[in-house]
Amino acid sequence: MAFTDAGANRLYVVKQGTAASTNQIYIITVGADWDYASASSGRLITPKITLPNATKFYESFVNNVRYIGNTTLGKPTEPFRVYARTANIDTDATTGWTLIDETNDISGLSGTEIQYAIEFRTIGETCLPSRFLAVNTSYEDNTGLENYVGSEAKSSSASKIFAFYFKTAFGSTVPTLQIELRDTDTGGSLLIDDTATPSFGTWEKTTD
Repeated sequence: MAFTDAGANRLYVVKQGTAASTNQIYIITVGADWDYASASSGRLITPKITLPNATKFYESFVNNVRYIGNTTLGKPTEPFRVYARTANIDTDATTGWTLIDETNDISGLSGTEIQYAIEFRTIGETCLPSRFLAVNTSYEDNTGLENYVGSEAKSSSASKIFAFYFKTAFGSTVPTLQIELRDTDTGGSLLIDDTATPSFGTWEKTTD
C-alpha cells in the first residue's frame, strides 16, 4: 500500500494488487478530521442566522445522510460534531464556539444571531464523512401567537387592562401565556409577565 500527500488536507492511498479488483485508490481528507479541523480550517461553517425576535434558544437539530449506497454495497458514514456560537460571529472564525452534546441543548446561548460549525470524522472505519443537509434551530421569540389577537373592545387604558381573544383554538390545554410591554420610542422593554408566575397584575379569562 502506498501513500502520498495530495495537498489541501488530502491523502492518496493506493492499494496495489495483481488484478483490477485489488487495485484501488482512496482519497482520505485527513486534515478535515475533527481532531485537526480547528487548525486546518477543515470545519464547515454556516452563514450567520439572524433571529431578531429571539428571546431564548432551546435545541439544535441536524439533518444528515448516515448511509451511502444501497444495503448491499453501501457504507455507513462517520460521525460528526456540531458547535454553535452567538458571539464573535463577525469578528473571526475561531472563537466563541460551544460544542453541542448529544442532547442538542443550546439553552445556554443567548442573542439574536447564531452560527454553526460542523466537524466531520474522516479517519475511521469507513473514512466516509457524513453528508450534511441542514441545521434547524428551536427557539422562542417575542412575537405573538396566531392563536390570539388583541381585543380593543375589552381593553381599557384607564383600568390598565390589555385584553385578547382566541382566534384559533390551541387544540389542547392553553400553554403559559406571556405579555411584554415595550416603549414605542426607544424599543426598550418595560415589563414582562406570564400566567405561570404573574408579578405585575392579575390574569383573568372570560367566555365573551
